[in-house]
Amino acid sequence: MVAASTWADIDKDGDQDLLIANEWGPIELFINNKNVFTNETKKYGLSKHVGWWSSIEVTDIDNDGDLDIIAGNLGLNYKYKADFNKPFYMYIDDFDGNNIENIVLGYRQDNEIFPVRGRSCSSGQMPFIKEKFKDYNAFGGKSIVDIYGDKLKESLSYKATHFATSILKSTNGKFKFKPLENRVQLSSINKILIADFNNDTFKDILLLGNLFESEVETPRNDGNFGSLIQGNKNKEFDFILNEQSNLWAGGDIKDAAFIKVGTSKAILITRNNCKLSIIKINKIK
Repeated sequence: MVAASTWADIDKDGDQDLLIANEWGPIELFINNKNVFTNETKKYGLSKHVGWWSSIEVTDIDNDGDLDIIAGNLGLNYKYKADFNKPFYMYIDDFDGNNIENIVLGYRQDNEIFPVRGRSCSSGQMPFIKEKFKDYNAFGGKSIVDIYGDKLKESLSYKATHFATSILKSTNGKFKFKPLENRVQLSSINKILIADFNNDTFKDILLLGNLFESEVETPRNDGNFGSLIQGNKNKEFDFILNEQSNLWAGGDIKDAAFIKVGTSKAILITRNNCKLSIIKINKIK
């Protein structure tokens, strides 16, 4: 489920390699060797961090001569949680035999996988659950295996292990994941813009996003009004408060790009079910 992609010469051989951000997958790297592409995701240390990756940019963010990756993800402020010890699961199959595929979500606790959705929501999708578990007490505490049985072995399944928006710094031929600070993790990041916004010669990162689509019992991911983090001489980043930057880019943002309006630089923003909007860029102190 490809969400975004970009080109960069990762192996420094003079041609462009392909990086892909996947939902329910890793960031994939396809190395270009004379127009023949090889998937080198594992070789570069990218394969284990499976997330809902939604945006990706490549630049030498710390000016050390190696290209780094900035990748947007679901964030850490959502109903769904995931890490390497407690992955977040999805199973897809026709669990109730009506020739329609169903989606079952699960989370790990005490070495077992339990359903995210309760008896009411699950039985609305698959009525057999009401017959199999006559009341809420009978359903409560049951694992996904208890509920769906051997069908799980036949299903298409995924597990996510990393939901943090991150910087991936190139280190000894591999990419090392470093989550950005918690204030960036308030919501999903769908677009990343890189520029020197305050003209101090250090690259800054602007992160835009949110995710309004969700099932009825899950609140939408809407905490992002634009996150600006400014690079500094220590090769780290300072979070700039929205009150300081005067950045109020909320809503269900899907994409953004730099444009010129007359002689001024600006950002063109697209939101789902909304008009285009333009934010003029002034120097941020």
